[in-house]
Amino acid sequence: IMLFGAYNAGKSTLINALVGTEVAQVNDIPTTDKVDYYQWNDIVLLDTPGVNAPIAHEDITEAQVKRCGVMLFIIREGDQDTKNLYERLIW
Repeated sequence: IMLFGAYNAGKSTLINALVGTEVAQVNDIPTTDKVDYYQWNDIVLLDTPGVNAPIAHEDITEAQVKRCGVMLFIIREGDQDTKNLYERLIW
């Protein structure tokens, strides 16, 4: 399951909550710069850099979207870019 959303939307935080321990790095600035894989029960969670991040990070996320079969869309509270994020899912 690929977690998709803006940078700092809470993708890594959600992974940590699901797994029950601090496995994914969390920071106030974008720190995920590649696709990281985490095991949760019998499911693999993919933590991506997100969109509306530095261009190189966005390219990684966009490439993963094209290979993804299941995606969890993460929206942070008050996110003004939600419409933009949804449109990116359809490109």
